[in-house]
Formats: sequence, C-alpha cells, structure tokens
Amino acid sequence: MVYFTEFEHSLIAIDRVLWPNRVKRLFLESGFLKELRVALIPVEKPENFEGYVTIIWRVVLDLEWGYSKGY
Repeated sequence: MVYFTEFEHSLIAIDRVLWPNRVKRLFLESGFLKELRVALIPVEKPENFEGYVTIIWRVVLDLEWGYSKGY
C-alpha cells in the first residue's frame, strides 16, 4: 500500500499521470517484491491501468491472507 501511494505521488509530482498505461505498469512493476511478481504470472491483467491496479490489490490481499494463515 505504501509503495503504491508513493508511486502515485511520484507520477503526479513529475507530471507523468498521462503516460501510456504500459509505461505506468512497467514503472509500477519495477518495485514489486519477488513474491508478488511470481503470484502475478498466471493472472490475466487488463490493459487499462486502473483495472490493472485493481488486480494487483486482489493478489496482494490474497498473499497477505495466505501469510496470515501460514501458507
């Protein structure tokens, strides 16, 4: 959550909010932990950035739930 909030603030601060979706995704993904990268491999990802972020949040929540249950 902290990472994504900082990412959004950085986009706004450097006036890159209007970057193409693919570019924003690449920059966002560059800061993902290995566990998240691996968990996202089989997941279908939408093209638009907002939909992509929604999917990321779902996977993050699933990972956190799994960790809290000891999986």
